Amino acid sequence: MQIRFTLILTTVLVILFLGCNKENMPMISTRTHPIHLDVINGQAKFVDRRTGEVFTPRGTNYFNIVDSPFGLQDRFFHASHFDRQVIRTNIQKLKSYGYNTIRVFLDTCNDGAGCIGNLNGQGLNIEYMRNVAALMQIAREEDFFLILTSNDIPDQGGYSELSNQGASALIDGYRNSHYLTTPGVESAEIYWRDIMKTLIDLDAEFSHVLAWSILNEQWFFNNAPPFSLNSGTVTTANGNTYSLSSQSEKIRMAEESTDYYISKVAEVIKQYDPDGLVTMGIFSPNTPNLWRSNDFKLSLASVTENPDLDFLDLHIYPGTSTMDKLMENFQLANPASKPIIMGEVGAFVNDYNTVDQAQDALQHWIAMSCAYDFDGWLTWGFFRAPLAIGDATWSLLDENERLLEELSPLKYPDPCNMTWLGDENLALNKSVRVSSELNEEKGAYAVDGDLTTQWGSGDLPPQWIEIDLGTVTTISRISMVVAQFPEGNTLHIISTKGQQGTFTELTQFSQSTDEGDRLEWNGSQSNVRYLRIETTASPSWVSWKEIEVY
Repeated sequence: MQIRFTLILTTVLVILFLGCNKENMPMISTRTHPIHLDVINGQAKFVDRRTGEVFTPRGTNYFNIVDSPFGLQDRFFHASHFDRQVIRTNIQKLKSYGYNTIRVFLDTCNDGAGCIGNLNGQGLNIEYMRNVAALMQIAREEDFFLILTSNDIPDQGGYSELSNQGASALIDGYRNSHYLTTPGVESAEIYWRDIMKTLIDLDAEFSHVLAWSILNEQWFFNNAPPFSLNSGTVTTANGNTYSLSSQSEKIRMAEESTDYYISKVAEVIKQYDPDGLVTMGIFSPNTPNLWRSNDFKLSLASVTENPDLDFLDLHIYPGTSTMDKLMENFQLANPASKPIIMGEVGAFVNDYNTVDQAQDALQHWIAMSCAYDFDGWLTWGFFRAPLAIGDATWSLLDENERLLEELSPLKYPDPCNMTWLGDENLALNKSVRVSSELNEEKGAYAVDGDLTTQWGSGDLPPQWIEIDLGTVTTISRISMVVAQFPEGNTLHIISTKGQQGTFTELTQFSQSTDEGDRLEWNGSQSNVRYLRIETTASPSWVSWKEIEVY
């Protein structure tokens, strides 16, 4: 009986959706968006219709991660946490520093009472959606822009139930069935139709929605069917059949199915908001440059060329790999065919011990991205996420709002100008000599700018590494990221020398250290060409993730 009821319900939902086409739709948003896309000097850019000037999205991700019956959740729109006055005040604060955009998740509160899905029936929770409309109203009144993104299909309201009806032995449930099967795609169409129609019924202000983001980040489980299978065939929502015995066929299946999913959802959004922009979050694929070990997420470079995405929202963080490697994985055309924003960029507290380090990393990372024609940047995030979440970053409000000011358009008007950011890393990709090295952990990895690689001596102390800066110079800062297991007391002796002569001790670090710690020397030392770091005591084989010299 349950199966029969579910099938009947599915049929009804699909018929309702298919009957709601452009001709008989009761209402669409007629509001013109101030920000649109135009071609400037041969490149697509965000342009403010009111002034004719290029618009650069600069802002932050605004979330409110709290304890819930289901663990830590972003419950920004939940009635218990949505405070109009606090939100307005924070938007005004951001605007006073020159910021113009926040990115907000529509549905990270996706299960439990008061979340986006109807707890006891089909569809959306109207009280929750009133809060979404209230944010849109505040944005219009404050002349501030929103990127509203879906993180996932809600567990409630019938959407997840419909999405998983396509799951089988050939296509695993949840994400894989959601993007690959007909019920999965239909659930997304129905969900987005409900969002857009409900907001129109609530007379929401669409004008200051800079973009609707179909997904925070799109990816498949590559360790589950169909990607984990090596035989048979599978037919997906787009009507095409793919061989599972071919890895290239499985990649083509993922690419074409993602394009189909995007096209169907974007069509729904555009039906209700014809002047609105559509995007989707994308993190860097894992090929050709491997940067996520033991990875179960399949992310696709082909998404960047999807014609239904008006601009690209790439998520890349300093400390995960180098800018060049991450961007190569996206396989973007040069120049890119559409605007690009960095919709998530942050400095992980586990990688950067102080707000000074976070500021330096973010400013240089953002400036380096300009070589790839990025058109906007949104930090992660306005508030600090709880450390228990596992990947917390420095927030704009930490340390007396340090990053709020230092990364702001008011203080930092041209994010592409590196001349005032301080000296470059003099050790980056310079020649090194080491006491010993493992085949897979070369000495050069200590100066490659990539915190995911390291020099490993392969032995206990004493061990040393020498860096040739290439020319005689004056240095003011040395920053070293520890690679060590187990933690314990260590002694590192830092010495320098000029063009010739012998090494002279500059300083020592004698303390308890652990994996990921950052040791820094600040001062002034002239006549330096060579830097030597000798470790004479450690419970671990001697290694360094990164050594930077300024």
